[in-house]
Amino acid sequence: LADEKSPSITRQLKDTRTATKLDSKTRSGMARVPDRQQELSEELQRLATRIDKYGDFTEVLQEVRDLLTGQDRVIDGAGEAAKAGAR
Repeated sequence: LADEKSPSITRQLKDTRTATKLDSKTRSGMARVPDRQQELSEELQRLATRIDKYGDFTEVLQEVRDLLTGQDRVIDGAGEAAKAGAR
């Protein structure tokens, strides 16, 4: 996204701002800028959604790890209690 689309949009805007007269090529490029900005905005939204998704996934993984750790404690505690009861 940053390598492909953003530099092109930035370059077109810079070229337009520095142009003393807008030729047909520049006007044509400017006509596409709103669509390209919208496309960029949508890509950023998709990226934010993916970050949120993986952020939530990370929390789920941490909860699973916590449950496994708790399970290990219960198993270890039960084993120690069984050994103590056998004595």
